[in-house]
Amino acid sequence: MREAACDFFPDFDAHNHIDGSCPKEWVAERHTYHAMAFLSRAYNFQWSRWNISAGSRNIVMQIREAVDRKREAKFQLLHATPQRATILICNELSQELNLEPLAGLQFYPDLFTLNMSYGSVDARRAAFSMKYKLVETVFSMLQELKLCSYS
Repeated sequence: MREAACDFFPDFDAHNHIDGSCPKEWVAERHTYHAMAFLSRAYNFQWSRWNISAGSRNIVMQIREAVDRKREAKFQLLHATPQRATILICNELSQELNLEPLAGLQFYPDLFTLNMSYGSVDARRAAFSMKYKLVETVFSMLQELKLCSYS
């Protein structure tokens, strides 16, 4: 895309030149992008204002299940770290970020396993019916755009 004069991919040192960015830990960010790519047909992901202040080891974004357009839920805050992923009790309009998980949520090591327990049957089915080429394409775009670090 750069050869076609469509250069919107941040360089490796872009965080030094952009105000309001919070570079995330490389391994955690990459793993989150893989999970997002697998779940891209079942969920909508959206930026969160809490992500910048969360630090380099925490990724905060909004997520909602979007398998059935008639029963689309509201966005919920997702908190992902290198050790776990959870849905938070606070939302985007809360006065302050509260990292307490929803009551009754078990331990989930990443976003993909969170979907396998917390997501609906249709969301689980959509994740397993993804074509490899689509997953890798979405992952490549997410990794190049670095949405968790620059949104």
